[in-house]
Amino acid sequence: VQQENVFDFAFQNRALNGRANGDDLIGIDTFMRLAAKEGFHLLDNLGHASHAANKDDFIVPAKHMEMIIQNGSANMMIPASSGTGEAVMPIRPIAHDQIGAYTDIPSKYYDRMLAEKPELLADNVNAWLYKRGDDKRMVRTLSGNMRSLQSNKYQRIDHEEIAEVALPVLLGVPGIKVASTEITERRMYIQVTTDRLVGEVKRGDVVQAGLVISNSETGHGAVSVKAMFYRLACLNGLILPETFRASHIGRRIDDNEDLYRDDTRAADDKAILLKVRDTVAGYLSNDFFQKKLESLQ
Repeated sequence: VQQENVFDFAFQNRALNGRANGDDLIGIDTFMRLAAKEGFHLLDNLGHASHAANKDDFIVPAKHMEMIIQNGSANMMIPASSGTGEAVMPIRPIAHDQIGAYTDIPSKYYDRMLAEKPELLADNVNAWLYKRGDDKRMVRTLSGNMRSLQSNKYQRIDHEEIAEVALPVLLGVPGIKVASTEITERRMYIQVTTDRLVGEVKRGDVVQAGLVISNSETGHGAVSVKAMFYRLACLNGLILPETFRASHIGRRIDDNEDLYRDDTRAADDKAILLKVRDTVAGYLSNDFFQKKLESLQ
């Protein structure tokens, strides 16, 4: 699995059913390609997918993080979750950007040190991390790689959790089609339309109902569902003012045990996910479509 192009996709929901750990997964880009081809009919077969769950998150005081150089490459060392020893992980580009921002090292200088003097970069980063002391950070990992550095107030709403609540709703919408998708380390973007909700804004200007779902697991955007009309004449999407948006800012997490044991935090996550589900259903309803169509006529 190439980390720059794919996120592992688990149909296990942390907030609703308990966080996935070792369950069967499928690459989300593979799923979306097949879903677009098969009209989402693969949803029932996802339990037989082939990749292992490799997402892990850790709460670490800044002074206990250390950049080390191995074979010319930068890695991050943090205390192992078992409480003994250390875990060493390669650092992905987004995490490098976020480490640089957190330590106030200018990006051009950071990148130059990384390319030409990685040991100097490690010395700089470690000095500023240590100076931050007990400030807690969330280290997000995927397949043993550090993919993101976030505040310990970061609220984890991951792509598979959104898909868990949104895709069953989409499966029930007649004429639903995937218009476009994008899955990168920065974000997930899914645009869908339905040819069963069609009308004219004015004579000859025919539109279909649709929506856009987006999210980021690495701090590059909120959970978002945007209503849209898809203009058939010019094949452009008109984004409507109606938008559900939830930022990834939640309650403070003080240690690794807090990542999974807090019922209040799980309830906060569930509330957002259920709002995503209900918003998707609402934006693709006939009542909503007719009301918005009339407002544009």
